[in-house]
Amino acid sequence: ILTARVDLPRSGYPDSAASIRFFEQLLPKLQAVPGVESATLSDGLPAAGNGAISIQLEGKAYQHQSDYPLAREGIVTPGFFETFQAKVSSGREFSTSDNASGQPVAIVNDAFATLHFPGVDPVGRQIKRIVPAGNQPWLTIVGVVPNLLMEGIGNNNANPAGYYIPIAQSDVANGVRIALRTRGDAASLTPLLRAALASLDPELAIHEVSSLRRVIERQTWFYTTFGTFFMAFGI
Repeated sequence: ILTARVDLPRSGYPDSAASIRFFEQLLPKLQAVPGVESATLSDGLPAAGNGAISIQLEGKAYQHQSDYPLAREGIVTPGFFETFQAKVSSGREFSTSDNASGQPVAIVNDAFATLHFPGVDPVGRQIKRIVPAGNQPWLTIVGVVPNLLMEGIGNNNANPAGYYIPIAQSDVANGVRIALRTRGDAASLTPLLRAALASLDPELAIHEVSSLRRVIERQTWFYTTFGTFFMAFGI
């Protein structure tokens, strides 16, 4: 899996709507790159850690702000779970019909389903994001997927429960992560990735080009380095 980051300048992409229009044009360009099996855009990568926000569960009331449960949020395009080979266990993945004019939807991970809907299929249930921006729509859960380390690596006591929303229904910022599942050497597709981006906006550049394996290695360097030291000291 080849990963990279792209940031859109505010001068040309002043709001989320402009960014989303660009991302919706970019995704099919990436999917069409020779050697790419699947492609996705997201606000983060598996194992890198997702931030948590307060949520409300359908049918439950909360007296105080602190009573709302926290859940990790991922903002993704269609193809995210296919790219990371996370098979949907119930319901469906996101599709291009999950756009700004479509029904607001969400996909939850196994940890979220077990915590908030024990013994019950959460597909069809609703949740709501609690954010300072104001009243948010209810999100209908359309799928359940495996845990993809939304809490990050090494946060052993962190809550892994989380959910994903389609990028087209989000207030995503100007920067996203690109992930391409490829046949053969992922790094060899970097020039084609740059060309796909330039075909839409020649002023843009990609940053932090790396394999997903390398991204995970950066998250675990502490354990590898100090584990080696402790083994040497032990010997």
